[in-house]
Amino acid sequence: MPEEAVNEQSLRQVVARETGEAPKNIRAVRVLKRSIDARQRTIFVNVKLRVFMNEMPSEPEYQSIEYKDVSAGKPVIVVGAGPGGLFAALRLIELGLRPIIVERGKDVRERKKDIALISREHKVNGESNYSFGEGGAGAYSDGKLYTRSKKRGSVDKILNIFCQFGASPSILADAHPHIGTDKLPRVIENIREQIKRCGGEVHFETRMDAFIMKENEVIGIDTIKKHLCFWGSHRQDTVIDRPCMVKPGFADTDIHGKTACRLHSKSGSDRSKYTIDDESVKDS
Repeated sequence: MPEEAVNEQSLRQVVARETGEAPKNIRAVRVLKRSIDARQRTIFVNVKLRVFMNEMPSEPEYQSIEYKDVSAGKPVIVVGAGPGGLFAALRLIELGLRPIIVERGKDVRERKKDIALISREHKVNGESNYSFGEGGAGAYSDGKLYTRSKKRGSVDKILNIFCQFGASPSILADAHPHIGTDKLPRVIENIREQIKRCGGEVHFETRMDAFIMKENEVIGIDTIKKHLCFWGSHRQDTVIDRPCMVKPGFADTDIHGKTACRLHSKSGSDRSKYTIDDESVKDS
């Protein structure tokens, strides 16, 4: 019954009742899978448990990843600090590369203030709102973590990373895991701070306006901030496969919509800018 699946203590009582074991012998209970069956008038919670008899668990509830210092690593630009950008940055650190995140919106806390102004004063900040800012569009919706995709592959590593940065381990067991909007901002902040501790960079209110190219290869980006450019790992003929990773959200139609792009050569240079013609952007 739902009231019996709310916490470990009540689950211990259920295990003792079903197995005939003395409650004192049941030292711990871990939920491996949990789902709700509401097909009938009586609602049930289905749980798969691991029960520890006369012993305590020796393994942690989730698997942690050790992120090493990459201050001296080759830089890779990551455009966007949504879930795609943040997890790309963590993966780059695992590979020994130094991520440089460029985000057009504000950090997750400052963004909350701008979102509050939408309903309170009907003021919308075009670069900091429900769609744009650290954490992406889902940060201030309701924090769901499931997908209807049939080809999603394993999401266990992603869920474990969320737990490592502050999410409840219950998301590892729930059929429809949910972090919660009240907890998700802190998780996002923890991920950002980990990236910075490892030597990465995070730049807010810095919208990408153009790719900088050399010999038909992207070597960096130009931003909305005057004279502020970021360069990938093209250093003295040393090139890695992806000096720039673009991780836009669905609202970034100026990046991945039906755009018309132009190449503008810099005078006196063999570099070019691959810029977006804002006037020709059309929704798909």
